Amino acid sequence: MTRLAPLALAMAALLASAACSQPEPPAARATPTPAPTLAETPIAVHVQSSEDADAAAWAETLRMAVIEGSGNLSLTETPEGAALTVRIDSVETGVKFKPEPAGEGEISVMRGALVTGKTAQPFQLAYKGEARPQAEALARNLRRFAMGTGAAGSKPAEPGDETKKPEAPKSEVDE
Repeated sequence: MTRLAPLALAMAALLASAACSQPEPPAARATPTPAPTLAETPIAVHVQSSEDADAAAWAETLRMAVIEGSGNLSLTETPEGAALTVRIDSVETGVKFKPEPAGEGEISVMRGALVTGKTAQPFQLAYKGEARPQAEALARNLRRFAMGTGAAGSKPAEPGDETKKPEAPKSEVDE
């Protein structure tokens, strides 16, 4: 019995201390910490030619999609104050494009570039129908791009968090 006595005393002491201790107040309990909020990445939407009414309309649609969307983008007036700039060079409607985009109506092609610092990555976006859904999709992709690249104000990518760089389109416009 002498061997069990120390064990019994230890158990009794443990139970007594647990019974005598007061429960933690609700504020002291572990609460989940909210996810860190990302600072907003300033972007600009710039039209290359002020004479292109279709490009100006596309730019305005993209600006509205950025403003209305949820995420970490803020709109700036000038490209100089922006971490990312979407430059819209031209919008053509009624062109032939291969592969032909899904949808109904004439094919429209918006040509532009994503400018980060001194680097411009040209792109073209072919679609049928309204520009609004395309602008909303582009705004979503800009948010992902800003988060994945660690653009000014956003969280840098974690090591091992490889973001696949989009490939250039493999299609050509038939003139």
